[in-house]
Amino acid sequence: MSEPAFRSALAGLGWVGIAGALGFLWGGATSFAQGSLPEEVVSFANSVSGWTVPTFLCVLVAGRWRMPRTPTVAALMGMAMFSLLLQGYAVVSTARGFPDSYGPGTFFFWAAVIGGPIIGVCAAWQRSEHPWRRALGLSVLVAILLGEGAYGLLFLLGTTSWVYWTGALVSGIVVLGAGMIFRVTRSRWRALLLALSACGAGAYLLLFWPR
Repeated sequence: MSEPAFRSALAGLGWVGIAGALGFLWGGATSFAQGSLPEEVVSFANSVSGWTVPTFLCVLVAGRWRMPRTPTVAALMGMAMFSLLLQGYAVVSTARGFPDSYGPGTFFFWAAVIGGPIIGVCAAWQRSEHPWRRALGLSVLVAILLGEGAYGLLFLLGTTSWVYWTGALVSGIVVLGAGMIFRVTRSRWRALLLALSACGAGAYLLLFWPR
């Protein structure tokens, strides 16, 4: 391996480590947040969007610095942050006397292993020269916000407040609108963004629909 390639690989591993550390800290913080946030927004501390948005933003913001902008680094950052976020939550919750398991065989383990890299690449694609990549990447985030917001309003109002779920819906609409204005400017790519967001939100609802 040449020296520039070695340095690039080392830098990539460094960013993956940073993402993992931030994920662990954020996951631990959400354990405390479940008992301290106001009832209206406490769902943020135990929601898919509450884990996805920080992961997306971490990779997106890292791209402003001298991070190796490769799909591999972005995917590893996404997986590291998502996985260690859930691990941090489990460790801190167990330490506080609320045993929580996280590992192979659990749904959220596979959600992190599979979904984390996808979220990471989608975030990195916001800096792509190709509008279809920006549209596809942003649609995943929008779909999660819209899908989870709709799911919460449909099925969770008996145990949680409507405020957070409404906020997730509104956030999804705002991100979608901002994407159409600033990230995807041609009509056909806007149509793609809109269609993928709608289909993704529908798929989210079907996946978690009570059976």
